[in-house]
Amino acid sequence: MESPSGTQAFSGNYIVVPNITIDPNSGEAGTEITVAGFGFGVSEDDIAVTYDGTIIKSGISADENGSWSTTFTAPVSARGTRAIDASGDTTKGSDVADKNFTISPVVEMDPTSGGVGTQITITATGFRRGGGWDQGALLR
Repeated sequence: MESPSGTQAFSGNYIVVPNITIDPNSGEAGTEITVAGFGFGVSEDDIAVTYDGTIIKSGISADENGSWSTTFTAPVSARGTRAIDASGDTTKGSDVADKNFTISPVVEMDPTSGGVGTQITITATGFRRGGGWDQGALLR
């Protein structure tokens, strides 16, 4: 059996598909989310990031490789999965696969300790809309 020798070149076409990544992919309202885009147009302008269908960050520009990065804070919303997407001057939102961010519920108490009769405030965010949470249960 003979070993190949010399230089061989292969050629072909490939399509660069725009893509985004998010970090982290879950957290509570107020979590800072980093979104990075790849495969957008060369120096593409007016890139916007949407959170659950609403523009949350805009005016982003890609570099000479079609890459970009931005951060935003997850807004207060009910628990569950929220779609994050991006689009620009030439890249359509339908060209970019959505990434999912999952909002987790949070309950905070202030103050966290005290004597009998201390007035406390309980703040709850990230719960399901329309019920499913027995507010009285926290007070029992």
